[in-house]
Amino acid sequence: MTAIPGINASNVIYDLTNVSTSNNIYEFAKYTNDLTGQVFFMGVLLIGFIILFVSMKRYGNQEAFLSTSFVITILGVGFAALDFIPSYFLVILVLIFGMTFTGFFLRKNY
Repeated sequence: MTAIPGINASNVIYDLTNVSTSNNIYEFAKYTNDLTGQVFFMGVLLIGFIILFVSMKRYGNQEAFLSTSFVITILGVGFAALDFIPSYFLVILVLIFGMTFTGFFLRKNY
């Protein structure tokens, strides 16, 4: 098989880095997250929030939102420690949990 003249595979617009030879799952996850512009793990948290909220909805909307925001905040802390999500997104998660926690217990006490 002969090469097509004028075609150079190194002049492609896509990143063709081979990550299948990485030594661990962290390198693969970090590369995937960097490739998507830090959006991949924010999407994982959003999809996880939706799945958890729907599965906990039988306990009531307030309880489901509180428990879901707690779990997602804990996951967000882990993802931020691994540098998978930006710090401003972690701040948003903590604020959502804090407001939900405060509102839930203020309603419960009155």
